[in-house]
Amino acid sequence: MERQTEKRNFDEFGFVILPQMQEYENERSHEYTAKKKFWKIELTAWDKLLKTWNVSRLRGSSKVTKFVQHGVPIQIRGELWKKLLDIEVIKATVKCTYKEELCQIREQLVDLGISEYGGQKVLDEISEVESESYRVKYKHISLDALRHIFLDLHRSLPTHELFMGETAKAKEGRAALFRVLAAYARYNRSVEYCQGMSVIAAMFLIQTNCDEETAFWCLVSLLDRHKYILGYFHNNMARLQEHADVFSRLLQQRHPEIQIHLAKYEIHPLMYITPWFMVLFTGFACWDTVLACWDLLLLQGHSALFRISLAVMEVNKANILAAKDLCHLLPLLLHPPVSVCRHDVLMSAVYSTHIEDWEISSLQAVLDEEKNEIPDLEHLEKEEMQPETEKSEKPEIGNSAMRKIISALKSSDKPTNLDRKRRSSTRLRSQKRTSKENARTPRSTMLRGVQKNSPARQGRIQKRRSLKNSQLAISPCQEALEYLSIRRSPRLAPGRALRVVNDSLQDRLCLKEASEKHAFHAFHTPKPLSKHHHCVNTPPFLASPDVEMREMKMKLEIMH
Repeated sequence: MERQTEKRNFDEFGFVILPQMQEYENERSHEYTAKKKFWKIELTAWDKLLKTWNVSRLRGSSKVTKFVQHGVPIQIRGELWKKLLDIEVIKATVKCTYKEELCQIREQLVDLGISEYGGQKVLDEISEVESESYRVKYKHISLDALRHIFLDLHRSLPTHELFMGETAKAKEGRAALFRVLAAYARYNRSVEYCQGMSVIAAMFLIQTNCDEETAFWCLVSLLDRHKYILGYFHNNMARLQEHADVFSRLLQQRHPEIQIHLAKYEIHPLMYITPWFMVLFTGFACWDTVLACWDLLLLQGHSALFRISLAVMEVNKANILAAKDLCHLLPLLLHPPVSVCRHDVLMSAVYSTHIEDWEISSLQAVLDEEKNEIPDLEHLEKEEMQPETEKSEKPEIGNSAMRKIISALKSSDKPTNLDRKRRSSTRLRSQKRTSKENARTPRSTMLRGVQKNSPARQGRIQKRRSLKNSQLAISPCQEALEYLSIRRSPRLAPGRALRVVNDSLQDRLCLKEASEKHAFHAFHTPKPLSKHHHCVNTPPFLASPDVEMREMKMKLEIMH
């Protein structure tokens, strides 16, 4: 289905069909293999799904996933994206509106004397009025953001009929794109504008039939929600770097030979993941594949980015391993060939690749732990250069309760206050016993003296006294074990105490290991339950780790 506008031929998706001899930037393939014709029954099923849409029940369900994998009709895709992005919920929760943001932008443009239809003249006028006084007076959008938005208007999908050439439709399309981007820069002051946003906003304008307000809220939902690509366009791009490291681990697990081959030529995933993730695969040659990738992304979130990337690596594996030079490897990764991007080839590989959200989060946690475990070499060198007196004056790092317990375990020879109190109580009892014996009659003292002088009785008395002293004299190590076993598990308390002693850098007392999670109920029982025992419900305050930590700190403060 082709249509002609100003002696230019456009395909069914609105991209220009250029002659074979003519070269153009971001040239696309027009041989689409996605499903084009849908039966009337299928369209009726889609209409019924969208009319009875329930966010909590349908979003991410297997029913919607099957519908999306089967193919999304062109006339339904815009409405489906609105449902998946929950723009109605965002409109109800956000105080501002698109019209209010647009009014503020319009005031600033009038004060500057420029218009969104100006083109290259706008850039010259912005450079003339740029001064410190302007920046103080106007705080809607910075001049840098305005300049970059105007520069990227002609770079965003330049072969699409909505933004190509100097026709009335193209001028209006670029003006609408400017208004959406400027409104978002006014809406999100911390980010304003970053290169790559214009391509995403242009995609939403195309799919919503140039509905600016809908495209604006779709852009807000995609860029400001953690489910999608929140943090990709910040100054440091921290989340994008984290996802690049996660993809490196996934590639090492799924396709180790590709990882080894790329590492041989020092190609880091960030070199090709950045253009893939920031513009969401819109640079691929086949547009039907790009739309299918967006359908999956809006349905599943950022986990779909990893699925698509791994599928591209799998389909493009032979070409990557055959390339023996950096100059040949990077173009294969940045712009995969048409044979890789075909819908029937790539999307079948995507649907057969499975990655769960918990797998991504666990890999991210492992990477964070590895980064935290790497020692600061400069800090260690400075400590080695310092004298021993300065090192001893430095305060200990870590939890105060943990330090007190460890110090108590290490200084087991020193008697504690509790030990002194119990020993003093034994002395008082022994003094009372001797005073009572001295107050008895001479006959009783004579008889008891005879019995007391017997060697058998003296041995029994010494044994009893030694047992009492051993029971009363509690060492600091045993006290620390008592405080560690607040959850009343005599079987697990010694093991936890040993772990705390061996790893003094940890700030947590109750370790969250898989070997201890199965024994959760043992923490709340004084001893293992038999079959004839009934489970005793402990009060809720005993099950709160915060309360237990607070009680332990209070006991340690009293002890010291």
